[in-house]
Amino acid sequence: MNMRVKGSGFRLGFGWPESCPHVGRANLVCRLAVPQLQGMEEAPLLSVPDSAVARTNGHFQLLQSPCGDRLAGCAIVPCAGSPESAAHSLYANLFTAIGARTLYRVWNFVPHINAQLAGREQYQSFNIGRCQAFRERYGEEHMLAQMPAASAVGIDSPVLAVAFLAGREQVASFENPQQVPAYHYPEQYGPVSPSFARATVVTAANGQRTGYLSGTSSIRGHATIGAGNLAEQFDTTLDNIRLITERMGFADALTKNAPFDARFRFTCGTGKTFRKFADDSSRCWDLASKPVRCSFRRPSAGRRCYWKSRACFRLERNLHLASGQQGFVHEGNAPCPPAAPPGVY
Repeated sequence: MNMRVKGSGFRLGFGWPESCPHVGRANLVCRLAVPQLQGMEEAPLLSVPDSAVARTNGHFQLLQSPCGDRLAGCAIVPCAGSPESAAHSLYANLFTAIGARTLYRVWNFVPHINAQLAGREQYQSFNIGRCQAFRERYGEEHMLAQMPAASAVGIDSPVLAVAFLAGREQVASFENPQQVPAYHYPEQYGPVSPSFARATVVTAANGQRTGYLSGTSSIRGHATIGAGNLAEQFDTTLDNIRLITERMGFADALTKNAPFDARFRFTCGTGKTFRKFADDSSRCWDLASKPVRCSFRRPSAGRRCYWKSRACFRLERNLHLASGQQGFVHEGNAPCPPAAPPGVY
């Protein structure tokens, strides 16, 4: 079932013939040439009223809340070779665009992410450029405290795409106790570690807490669990989500009896599963439909989303929930600054 979201706000759009931002009145869609397999065509990331302000800064198309506290944006630039230089310049542009705001969540789409160029994987080159921009903005001593939640998946066209959410509210970052922080990964994964935290929690002035998960997969320590076993990877990934959401203060968010403000619900922009191989999409669909553990909620068919991509590691047939939006949310509209409903995304 294919569905397209309508309304004002910022969204990721999949299945387009070419990647480009689409700007309308109080509306910004980052259209991506990432093949859609099943489910929703667009992932809502930020809801805004019609009075939201659309503007540009360098390569970035931006959508700003009327009171200026929340900012969303995306940029898509040509990238035919190594993404190192493009990542550095695009992130430098990003830091200029957000000004004094703090990054909450970033979605990266890296061209041919697992391909080798001059003996180095594209994702490793991307990490070098991104890390350099973080160092220049925050300095070596303070950059780790500024790491947002993030994901990086591949796109099979010569472009680098970056989408983000940022704001002025209080932000705290969190790590999975059973995983090595990505920014401390050993050199076997590349000369520079990835620049992101496992999760962030944003606390609004009214006390409302909104969480953002990074791309989540079947990793313990820094090693993959369940190589070649999709069901085990799915189970381990869900367990990682449970562990990190407990750290974030959303205990029992995955359970059927979760409190209303931390209820597990795959919305149209959540639970996005990026699969390396299209023939695995039906297996993922089945796993998401049948309880692996009786206490876990499962999304309805109309709320699940599957797109074909490669994740930021090369293991064959490894599951990667890359949205960072495994949604523990409730219905309702938040007051200005406009945002998604409170919960974990």
